[in-house]
Amino acid sequence: MPELLTELSPWVWISLGFLLGIVELLVTTTIFIWPALAALLVGIAMFMTNLGFIAQILLFLILTVVVALVGRYLLPKFENIFGGKNRSILNDPTRRNIGEIGTVISLDENEGIGVFGGVRWHFRLQEGVSVDNETIKKVKVVDSTDSLLIVRPLVNQDAP
Repeated sequence: MPELLTELSPWVWISLGFLLGIVELLVTTTIFIWPALAALLVGIAMFMTNLGFIAQILLFLILTVVVALVGRYLLPKFENIFGGKNRSILNDPTRRNIGEIGTVISLDENEGIGVFGGVRWHFRLQEGVSVDNETIKKVKVVDSTDSLLIVRPLVNQDAP
């Protein structure tokens, strides 16, 4: 038992890293991913050098803080890779319709009903758009708010 308190094998750190990674998967936050990564880095460092117990703990604590700060700084820069402002479209059906072209069923003033992807949706014309309601047959979704699609009318040159 005293050996456990004075020296930790690299495999202990790697196991701790994987254990924290599994916990991260179960709780779906970004709290445990940073210590998991730090533990893996300490495990890799232990293969290259022989650090004492206190040095290992200090390295783990320092790496946890550094990795967390770097992660907090870098993750927003890569938002476009992970979906940017549309990254939560999985559970937001209105956001999934952005870019879709739909057929107008009815239109009264600036609001109407249309079919997008085979489903009826309520929509509102984009602000600043003023057209004759009779001429609008196709619209393209440009944004959404709650359960309302924001669309712009397609004129002949916009049609696919």
